[in-house]
Amino acid sequence: MITIEGNPEIKEGNIEYKAVSSAQRKKVIGTRLIKSALHFLFAELGIEEITICVEAKNEFIFFLTLTNFRLITP
Repeated sequence: MITIEGNPEIKEGNIEYKAVSSAQRKKVIGTRLIKSALHFLFAELGIEEITICVEAKNEFIFFLTLTNFRLITP
């Protein structure tokens, strides 16, 4: 499951929530969800900047660093 928001007027989007059940992990489902969300936000809505919120201890952060997302910590 993934939750996204996009505002074409200001060209900003958010990926607010991504979850894959523990029984389905390690099957590239999360990667497919994120890639689909990014495609929709960038290609379909014309978004130029995306924010993704994740917990600091989430292993998904490793994926984000591999895909050139810039990590900002409070």
